[in-house]
Amino acid sequence: GLKKNWSEFEERLAPDPFNDTDVLYYYSMTDIAMLDQLKSLPPATAARFAPTMCGFKPTDKSSPEQIDQLIDSHPEVVWRGLGEIHLRSSELTNLTCGPVPTPGSQAFHLIMQQAYNRNLPVLIHHKASSESAKPYKYGFDFVPELDDCLEMFPHVDVLWIGGGIFVRGQWTGYKEELDGLLTKHDNLYISITPEILRIAK
Repeated sequence: GLKKNWSEFEERLAPDPFNDTDVLYYYSMTDIAMLDQLKSLPPATAARFAPTMCGFKPTDKSSPEQIDQLIDSHPEVVWRGLGEIHLRSSELTNLTCGPVPTPGSQAFHLIMQQAYNRNLPVLIHHKASSESAKPYKYGFDFVPELDDCLEMFPHVDVLWIGGGIFVRGQWTGYKEELDGLLTKHDNLYISITPEILRIAK
């Protein structure tokens, strides 16, 4: 639920998040806007969508209350998950207002507990390492905090979008790292991307 800020000093809204240095912020109306769009569709078409909730701030410890409020105020909606939640996301993280969201934070643990309470999967975007193509930069420094979180919440299914892989980075040995995580955590799933297919060779 991230939205680009339109600064008073800019003549037009940036066409994408990376077009200028104006910040991003968590847009709390994301889910309501999505529900409004679903209501405008014929029922048979709307039924083909699986709505997931993302209009909350993952560094805010009151997010579980907001999740409850949205679910309880729209009993007609069958929510299919929480997310996509952007945790460590390099440029997006750098442009977003506020503290950096991580899988190891108290706020995110509360969201995971709420996902367990509501029997909802969680979709995350979380890079496996800090972003760099420099030859001396190696290791997957953001994996351990995700590993710990998955161990704390073994009954919450987590879809790790892209498996933490991004275009710039050193991926020697990552296939084994990812295999180890998937073997260790039955609740971890990854989405297949072109980047994953490249390192799988």
